[in-house]
Amino acid sequence: MEKAGPVKPGIYNLYLASPPDKTKTHDGVILHVDRDSVFQQVGKNVVKHDRVDFAKTPSIGSHSSITYDQGKAIASTASHALIRGVLR
Repeated sequence: MEKAGPVKPGIYNLYLASPPDKTKTHDGVILHVDRDSVFQQVGKNVVKHDRVDFAKTPSIGSHSSITYDQGKAIASTASHALIRGVLR
């Protein structure tokens, strides 16, 4: 068994995932990737992105910011400052 990175241990009800609002940016941890979908935790909610919308599928456990441009999903890794908060 391997570590899940920033994914906290627990039960994630992926069947309750909502479709993405393609006009917004979705920031969160990638929980699961299968042949059809990419599941991302955004706050306390889970968003289900269609895998075919990605040119390159994000890695499980990565903290990604997903936006849509002309129907295609663009995933970028969130910066360290966004993941950990502001350091003083």
